[in-house]
Amino acid sequence: MYLSVIGVTPLGDYTLMLEFENREQRVFDMLPYLDTVTSM
Repeated sequence: MYLSVIGVTPLGDYTLMLEFENREQRVFDMLPYLDTVTSM
């Protein structure tokens, strides 16, 4: 069963606080999903 996200709060350092329909809250780290560019 998948729960719907009802709220998102940015925390810094590429993390998000997600609030689900059952009022559970989880921190989600977005950094692994971002493409980063090093010096050119």
